[in-house]
Amino acid sequence: MFLTGGGARLGGLPDAAESILKCRAQFGIAVGIEDWPENFDDPAWTTVAGLCMYAARLKMRKPVRRRAPNPFSLLGHR
Repeated sequence: MFLTGGGARLGGLPDAAESILKCRAQFGIAVGIEDWPENFDDPAWTTVAGLCMYAARLKMRKPVRRRAPNPFSLLGHR
């Protein structure tokens, strides 16, 4: 179990997570991001890293062309 986000640093959270979930718990940090500042290697920054990665992936996708709905399709005509 990786604990991420600012709340991951709450005192005793890793121990409580291990006790309740019956698995190993540790802090998660962002890895594999080019030019990511070393001082951001903290669980509090993982949400920011995830949102940045998500936004970058969305920018790489081609825009979806949407067509206007055909009002006659509701009547079963084409």
